[in-house]
Amino acid sequence: MATLVQRQILYCGECGMPPEYCEYGPDFESHCNPWLKRAHPEEFEKLKALRSGSSKNEDNDESTTVDNQKPSAPWTIEGRLTHFYE
Repeated sequence: MATLVQRQILYCGECGMPPEYCEYGPDFESHCNPWLKRAHPEEFEKLKALRSGSSKNEDNDESTTVDNQKPSAPWTIEGRLTHFYE
């Protein structure tokens, strides 16, 4: 009989997603990224290196416009849905 190995999965303390997926949420720059840098600096550096490697191949002019729209607090479900359907 095979035994199963229990894995420890890191979840973001701000949005609740694994850190690999935080960048796709609206609170990444204002909440998730600072939390990861403060709470798990090794993981932050590893993900930063991965992101910088993939962003060199892509030309994103939209990143500057998105930075101006940072929320001051994490979005609620109602706020996300309202913003999405506007």
